[in-house]
Amino acid sequence: MDIYSTTFNKLLLITVCSTLIMLGLWTIDISVSAMAISKSTGNQVLVTSGWWTRSPILQYHIGLYIIQCSALVLAAIAIYESLKSLNTRTLKNILKQIEYEETLSDQFDMEEIKNEIRNELKRRKKKWDS
Repeated sequence: MDIYSTTFNKLLLITVCSTLIMLGLWTIDISVSAMAISKSTGNQVLVTSGWWTRSPILQYHIGLYIIQCSALVLAAIAIYESLKSLNTRTLKNILKQIEYEETLSDQFDMEEIKNEIRNELKRRKKKWDS
């Protein structure tokens, strides 16, 4: 898959979700205004967009759902990118460590070093026990 199309798709999805969050906030704003007018005047007020008419309470909850879904998608993208970046860095560090250990093992006899460390630990343990 082309990296530019993947990046474009993610940016498009982030833009759409951000727009939906703004739409959800606007929906909540007009529905809360309608509920306040309805409460202060005692008249039943409806919210309309020109195509449909709804009660302010229903419109308020639709706005909440729009925001929740969009925020969930944005959070999923952020978590995915963070984990992908973390995994990439971790793998790079592991590869560097393996290359470093291979370089060391080429330069030194690792078994001899391990034996020296074991002998030193035994010597210190005897010294500590006495």
